[in-house]
Parts: sequence; C-alpha cells; structure tokens
Amino acid sequence: MTMEPSGEFVRNHLEIADRFLKSSRILLRDGDLRSAVDRVYYAMYHATQAILAWRKVRLLRVIRA
Repeated sequence: MTMEPSGEFVRNHLEIADRFLKSSRILLRDGDLRSAVDRVYYAMYHATQAILAWRKVRLLRVIRA
C-alpha cells in the first residue's frame, strides 16, 4: 500500500523551509556563517521534499546492512 503525500505535507515542508531561511538570515547577520549555511542546507532539503511530493516523484530508499 502506498500513500500519496498530501497538500498538507507540501505546505508543512515549505513552512519548515521558510523558517530555516529566516533563521539563516539572522545567523548570517550575527556573523555565524557556518550555522547560517547549515540552516540553508536544511531549507533546501525541505523545499526539495515539498517539490518532489507536489510533482509526485518517488525516490527509492537504499538500506545498507
């Protein structure tokens, strides 16, 4: 059984991405470049999750033993 991501899933991930971007701006303004880059990385991750779900792209998970 496969579950389709909902519009709520997409909205939630976009909201998370937005919060991470806002945090990164504050960190950058305060001179904490490393943490700002970290926040941007996770913003991109969550935005990508939202886009892939919206476009109904499915990715395979690789589980290594």
